[in-house]
Amino acid sequence: MRPSPPVMLYDGDCKFCKRWIQRWAHLTEERVTYLAYQDHLKEFPQVTEEDCRNAVQFIESDGTVYQAAEAVLRTFLYTKSYGWLYRWYKKSKLFASFAELLYKAVAKNRDFLSGIGL
Repeated sequence: MRPSPPVMLYDGDCKFCKRWIQRWAHLTEERVTYLAYQDHLKEFPQVTEEDCRNAVQFIESDGTVYQAAEAVLRTFLYTKSYGWLYRWYKKSKLFASFAELLYKAVAKNRDFLSGIGL
């Protein structure tokens, strides 16, 4: 039996989030499943609604949860070309700190960023 693919839970009410999920889904093809937390949270008891309101949640097949920038970069392990980004995140505290800071800034301003087409 083949293990189920990992899951990314995202805010299905957010235009910015949905746009970026489409981009990531294109890169990861069918190796990651993307689900709006509003419709699927009950399937993942290890994740709270508050967690999902604060950041995307990446749940590996074994149930391990990653959130925020680490969740985003972890999806790149399931692409053909960008896995090095997650490996860099894990090896460099400076890069990891920058990635988390950038994630927080983007998350706070996603309505504005959506309005300008990002």
